[in-house]
Amino acid sequence: MSLTLSYQDQTRHNQDVGGTTLRSAGTNWSFLEQSATYTQQSIIRPTLLDQFRFFIGQEFEPTTRVSPQRKLIVLDARADSPLNRRASFNSIRALSCPRSCSTVRASNIN
Repeated sequence: MSLTLSYQDQTRHNQDVGGTTLRSAGTNWSFLEQSATYTQQSIIRPTLLDQFRFFIGQEFEPTTRVSPQRKLIVLDARADSPLNRRASFNSIRALSCPRSCSTVRASNIN
């Protein structure tokens, strides 16, 4: 039996700012991932192995503009650019619960 926990957190402030890009065009980005996996293996017979695994996890990835001020519109700029949106938010949640039985061939180990 085993239990594995995982946590990851990343943050970036003022992305894409500098050079000819104004501060008002920058974004703040963050990423958070949490997960847990429970695994149990049982020997049913000397030649039959049963494995059960339970996984649950979630991911969050929000992106927001650095400045709440009105943005500048530049002629011929891409209107669908992520920087032209006020904020975006990606979220993923996952749950899986696979179970398997395996036949094991006996062999002599010296």
